[in-house]
Amino acid sequence: MNVSAIVRFGPFSFDRARLTLQRDDQTVPIGGRGAAILSALADAGGKVVTRGELLDAAWPGLTVEERNLTVQIATLRKALADLADGFDPIGTVARVGYRLICDEVRPLSHTILALRPSVAVLPFANLTSDPEMAFFAGGVTEDIIAALSRFRSFAVVARGSSLVHHHRAEAAAALGVAYVVEGSVRREGWRLRVGAQMTDLDGRVIWADHFDDELGGVFEMQDRITAAVVNQIEPRITRAEIERSRRKHPENLDAYDHFIQGMGWYRQASQSQERDDGMVHHFDRSVALDGSFPQALAFAGMAHEWATSLILGADHAREYALTVDLCDRAEAMAGDDGLVLSMAAMVRHGLRDDGEGALAMAGRAVALNPHSHDVLDFAATIHMLSGRADEAAAMFEHCLQLAPGSNETANAYSSIGFCHLHAGRFAEAIEWEQQAQALLPNPNFGLASLIAAQAMAGRAQAAQADLGRFLAERPDATIGGLLDSVAPGSRAAFARAWSDGLRRAGMPVGPQGP
Repeated sequence: MNVSAIVRFGPFSFDRARLTLQRDDQTVPIGGRGAAILSALADAGGKVVTRGELLDAAWPGLTVEERNLTVQIATLRKALADLADGFDPIGTVARVGYRLICDEVRPLSHTILALRPSVAVLPFANLTSDPEMAFFAGGVTEDIIAALSRFRSFAVVARGSSLVHHHRAEAAAALGVAYVVEGSVRREGWRLRVGAQMTDLDGRVIWADHFDDELGGVFEMQDRITAAVVNQIEPRITRAEIERSRRKHPENLDAYDHFIQGMGWYRQASQSQERDDGMVHHFDRSVALDGSFPQALAFAGMAHEWATSLILGADHAREYALTVDLCDRAEAMAGDDGLVLSMAAMVRHGLRDDGEGALAMAGRAVALNPHSHDVLDFAATIHMLSGRADEAAAMFEHCLQLAPGSNETANAYSSIGFCHLHAGRFAEAIEWEQQAQALLPNPNFGLASLIAAQAMAGRAQAAQADLGRFLAERPDATIGGLLDSVAPGSRAAFARAWSDGLRRAGMPVGPQGP
């Protein structure tokens, strides 16, 4: 318990003897009842204080409604709202009470690493009498554990702990996990069938599927089955966590909740002001609450760049500076996190003029986590913007196999279309971009690529019709303005792909256009 006379949290200090709150030697008015509540929280030294105890502290000898406490807590939080790092020192413990998170006792449990959900992979059952299939089932189980461990937005129970359990309920209770993956292996003639499912803490099935393969090389089969299972599990955990977090009251969101809600906005299709604002808000808030999780830092950094892409007149220099700062901090603590390294590679290419360094880092990221859609997508984008259109198109086609949802599918279609446009294959570019536009809700990068491809293919009428749709959303758009709205390291690739076609379609060049 903290027994010092002065309790400090963020830039504030609370004198427990005088019941005064100060910031930078200036008194912060919180009223008598607010001071009594803060004193009771401080006296607990970081432990939970029940609502009843706080009511007794603020209204001794009186019977009052709990609503009065809620009002006082809200007033206190308003007085503390300008904490330098956005950290809320009054933690809510659902259905119990509150606790003060001061500098001396700020616990590990508020870091994202401790708040992430955990996953256990149980031994896959051998449903045949063939002992070789038992060997295969064990190998698949171990490979899935190893592959899932490369994702850092959730924790995976170590092999030694999870493989001793064979029943879902037993494992969930013993290991305290949020999700359990289990499966089976059976053989029918020369075909192998692997079934798998993932359930949550309440036993609800989040995902279930089966995968068939021809009997052949054992290790090659294990690799294919592992990839198929992992590619389904990771995005579904993210979706389940997004839905869980959205059911929480906004005042109860922690650093992980903000991170996962930021991912929800990131996964939405195309660009909109609402999507950009939501993404930036939640990622920034996550970093403010916990600056030690590199994925949150990297996504916060990239969000500032993404939110201004194709936005004419935006303060790109300011947003790019934030992107570089946040992604540099993420890279410094990334270790072997392939996702963070892939985003750091994007910054190297787009904002640091280090194309070769970006390609090398992207290659390392893919090697670290080859089953991650996002890692492969960022790596493919770097290849695309480096002029390696054919390599990038092949990587994006692999992304389609890993795509966690229709939004990612649409973006892969559009990126493949851009690769064909960049390589001068206009008919192929039109085909891919049209597939993308059928899935995307509003004008975007892909529509600009479609217009350019149609114009270069001699389909002037279609190009002008789509240009009209584009300009209806962005009436001030010019070729030069669009190129100015993308990261500096990407402009050469976009200029080569877009300039001639958009000019032929009738888009104004602009004073700074090519």
